[in-house]
Amino acid sequence: MSTSKRLSVSLIFPEYWLRTHPLRTITFQAFGIGSLSLLCAGVIQSSVQASSFNIDEIYVFGDSNVDIGRVYQATGGAFPPAPLYAEGRFTNGPVWVEYLAQSLGLTVNAATNFAFGGANTGTLNTINPSWPGVLTQVNQYLNSVTVADPRGLYIIAAGANDYLFGGITEPVEAVNNLEISIRALVGMGGN
Repeated sequence: MSTSKRLSVSLIFPEYWLRTHPLRTITFQAFGIGSLSLLCAGVIQSSVQASSFNIDEIYVFGDSNVDIGRVYQATGGAFPPAPLYAEGRFTNGPVWVEYLAQSLGLTVNAATNFAFGGANTGTLNTINPSWPGVLTQVNQYLNSVTVADPRGLYIIAAGANDYLFGGITEPVEAVNNLEISIRALVGMGGN
């Protein structure tokens, strides 16, 4: 039996952490045996408004779990197929970041949601190689601004595609990719 390595991966949220930590993240503990999914397990509903946390905007990077229609738009509405999937999402309704935004009194839109279904944590996309992975999504955002929005909530939700379709068997590569993305956002002023 292999020994597990304990790795820290920054994802998102509760209220205290939102107020006190850079990039407004919590630490998710990952264990290096078997496959690993770096997906947020759920969304905590909150009646607290974003202004309580000095959040003006939500920026989203990730895979199909947070894609609000980029793949649908890129395929001219062919994929994911309606009516099985709602409004171009890989779900039967809004994705969890939309519920989070709503609970904070904000919206998530194509201008701030860079997520693409099929994205892995690196530069690749498992559905279409011309679509971005998370590192590419973060770089696209950072290349479009001179400084990251200091009042933004940054969400990175990816990892499953690395293991399911990307051939990764060890979590270290996915964790390193997520760390690079987080450090890049913080380095450009995201807090």
